[in-house]
Amino acid sequence: MAGFDSPYVPGWDCHGLPIEHKVVKELGSKAQGMSQTQIRSLCHSEAMKWVDVQRRQFMRLGVSG
Repeated sequence: MAGFDSPYVPGWDCHGLPIEHKVVKELGSKAQGMSQTQIRSLCHSEAMKWVDVQRRQFMRLGVSG
C-alpha cells in the first residue's frame, strides 16, 4: 500500500492430520466400518467449516489480500 512490492497470498490454516484425528475420534467405533473415501469426505467437510470461520475472521479484522 506504500508503493513497495510485497507478495501476499492469504492461506487457510487447516492441517490434514489433526482434522483426520478429530473426525476419527468423533466417529469412534463407527470409523472401522467406513471406507477411506467416506472418512475423507467427513474430513473435507470439517476443514471447509474452519475455512469459513477463518474467512469471517479475515473480514472482521479487515484483512485485504
